[in-house]
Amino acid sequence: MNSIVNVYSSSLESTRKELDNKGSSGLSVLVETEEALHSLAGKLARRIQTGDCLLLKGEMGVGKSSFARGYIRQALLDPVLQVTSPTFLLDNVYCRDTDELPVEIHHMDLWRLSDAESRNFVDFGYVFTQCVSLIEWPDRLGELLTPDDRLDVNLYLTDKPDLDKILESGELPEQSRRVDLDPHGIEWTERINQIKSEILQMPTQSGLKVIS
Repeated sequence: MNSIVNVYSSSLESTRKELDNKGSSGLSVLVETEEALHSLAGKLARRIQTGDCLLLKGEMGVGKSSFARGYIRQALLDPVLQVTSPTFLLDNVYCRDTDELPVEIHHMDLWRLSDAESRNFVDFGYVFTQCVSLIEWPDRLGELLTPDDRLDVNLYLTDKPDLDKILESGELPEQSRRVDLDPHGIEWTERINQIKSEILQMPTQSGLKVIS
């Protein structure tokens, strides 16, 4: 564990300064396994609200689709739901059909789109107000489309991933990640503070550890 902490020591200090400058109650978590990654995503899904937008950021192979899988399975209360990457379809839509909060969940991958194409891709005005969205490669949205109220989910691997092996096997390696949750908006800030308090009370065996 000490070696993992040392790997992140300099980058975490930079992350803390960024969060302080933004004035938001961000959360940085050490996530030790993919199961723990799903657990973290599930904590967000249990606090789901119409209009939620999660922007999933990180290099290829870092676990963006896996994070979305954990979120969607919890939101739909189906732990074995087949949640595939939207790389080719661009937008996979799931229907949360519950009495508590029936809502469409859009899982998008904008990697292959330019900024101009993104603007005509879907009705973002509808998606960002009446649905829930998880968007990979959200930089394609540009400043014009990026909503003010959102959660930025930044994922980092502790070690450089072997992309050839990931593409060949279709599976992510079992390794630690750092996940930074950066809330934009009062409601997101309140939910992230709740999750931070919840993780701090969890046993070390959970695979989740608050860094800052």
